Amino acid sequence: AKKFYLKEKNVLEDISLDLKGMYGSLKVDLCRPIPKRFLNRFNLITNYGTTEHVNNQYQVFKNIHDMCRLNGIIIHTLPVVNHWVNHCRYYYSQFFFMELAKLCNYKILHIEIKNAYNPPRPKKNLIYVALFKQNNNDFILTKTFKTLKIFDSKNITYTGNYYTKKKIWLLLDHFVNKIPGKYLKRILRTIQCIYIENFSTNIYNIESSNPKNF
Repeated sequence: AKKFYLKEKNVLEDISLDLKGMYGSLKVDLCRPIPKRFLNRFNLITNYGTTEHVNNQYQVFKNIHDMCRLNGIIIHTLPVVNHWVNHCRYYYSQFFFMELAKLCNYKILHIEIKNAYNPPRPKKNLIYVALFKQNNNDFILTKTFKTLKIFDSKNITYTGNYYTKKKIWLLLDHFVNKIPGKYLKRILRTIQCIYIENFSTNIYNIESSNPKNF
């Protein structure tokens, strides 16, 4: 996507955000408030399969809103409910984005669900959404956001820096399996889950562009 915007659309600025700062991106944790230098800075935000891995759903959508300028465009391409099993923690629907647009006063430029592959593959549908930020209003409150329906699979394996977490999980799992007694195992499993959930947040690829001729 970055090469496309830089070469095909002649953007003035393109910044990628990543939890680890990999591949020339900036190291940013989207589970936390975005750095002030990014506020109201970009007129195109692309979320190509990122937010579904972020544990703090409210904060990541607030960050996207806060980074986008007035009259900017926000593009989401994300997995839908009952598809992409074991890919991520969160799944989305058209209803979620329609309600989000209504509450945030976004104009929906495009919304559809279609298969990610050609020819189509089973259970590989994505939702494609383009939103226009027509007012520079604050993002909705946490309690309002919580009324929106996002499907939470509770699968924390694919949140945060899950490549590292997967290795740690396997090591802990090997250790726990050697412990005698089902009650002690149950306690250690709980500790294991808490540790993994708080280990990290996500691998991000949200890219923000300021197009010259988009």
